[in-house]
Amino acid sequence: MLRIIILALSVTLLSAQSILAERILGTPGIISEFSQVEELVKNKKISRDYRKKTLEKNLINAVRFTFLRKYPDYQEKVKDLNPTSISFEQQKGTFNYFLKYKDYFLYYNFAVDPEVYVQIPADEKFYIKNADILEDEPPTKEAPAK
Repeated sequence: MLRIIILALSVTLLSAQSILAERILGTPGIISEFSQVEELVKNKKISRDYRKKTLEKNLINAVRFTFLRKYPDYQEKVKDLNPTSISFEQQKGTFNYFLKYKDYFLYYNFAVDPEVYVQIPADEKFYIKNADILEDEPPTKEAPAK
């Protein structure tokens, strides 16, 4: 009789413990399923085409955003903005990009890889190359007159 009471008491404690744990931790298996999905996402192979399109989208959106803040008529200035109208270079080992669009030179620093994640730049610089700047260039050094 004592064995039956001890057995019943232990079964009751175990079932109460599992119900309580389920309420605290959530539905069993969600954590392991989440971990599996996370591993699949982390180890996913990203195609070159996807990386190229994501980078182009990030750079074009960055230029549009820059022009939106600088000019009230930004739509007129970016109407022919597309991946073929810009040229850019990435600084080796960083997420820094130097970009040229028409007479505009832009520098963008992204927080994470812009080939993988859609984002706006964390930092930017904006310059315009025009005739006034070219006229202000210092004269070239010439040999001294004798």
